[in-house]
Amino acid sequence: MRERRWFGYPRAQEIIDELEELLVYPRVDRMPNLSIVGRTNNGKSSICREFYLRHPADENPEGEHIIVPVLYVECPGTPSEGGLYAEILRALYEKSIPGSVEAQKSRVISVMRSIQVKVLIIDELHNLAVVGSIKQHQVLTSLKYLSNTLRISIVACGDARLPRIMRIDEQIENRFRTAVIPKWKCDKAFRQLLMSFERTLPLREASNLHDKELATILYAKCEGTIGELAELLKQLAQRAIMNGEEKITIQAVIDCKYVSPSDRKNSLSEI
Repeated sequence: MRERRWFGYPRAQEIIDELEELLVYPRVDRMPNLSIVGRTNNGKSSICREFYLRHPADENPEGEHIIVPVLYVECPGTPSEGGLYAEILRALYEKSIPGSVEAQKSRVISVMRSIQVKVLIIDELHNLAVVGSIKQHQVLTSLKYLSNTLRISIVACGDARLPRIMRIDEQIENRFRTAVIPKWKCDKAFRQLLMSFERTLPLREASNLHDKELATILYAKCEGTIGELAELLKQLAQRAIMNGEEKITIQAVIDCKYVSPSDRKNSLSEI
């Protein structure tokens, strides 16, 4: 249950398809970019990582450099232009360049050009919310510069703060189309998702997670967030194995000590 699994539900597949289009888009002066926006723990990073894993580096034994069509990096917790370049170099197993930001920029451009990056994914870009508007603008401008200079597409991934951050520069905002990952509803699509999850659970008996009553209780616990659902089902499955029941029941969900996101937030507010 600890191994990584991919659930290609319809909205996730639609975004994967958009990313695939960026990868094959002709190299032009103004490349299309994409921002992926959704709630915390609702699958943004999983979609980006799935796309990244589908396009691994090519060793290119007959060439001088490996070929890396898709590069995935995470925005630093306290972002800056230099910090972003350092993260890119770290992802490429390159030593960070001491000295000026310009030196780091030159090295990033040189390496990315040589390995033929076509799509650069920046996850957690909403981290820009913790710094002032000047640093926000510097980081966003650096992304625009990389896109223009290398003729690559940028994929920015973040929570609801990301669109507000993008608005500080109209030129930058206009270069990114937005793909929203909505909160799940307790509907047929959610029950289909539960069926997909159940097929991966190492339980000997059918739980029928998609049954309306059980699905409704599970939805209330996870509050429409796929990451919360995955963790909840993992805990319930482990308990079912340990107690020999070998299936997830309504009573098991009621009795479990899993704390929903809103309850966690409320408990912290009481400190």
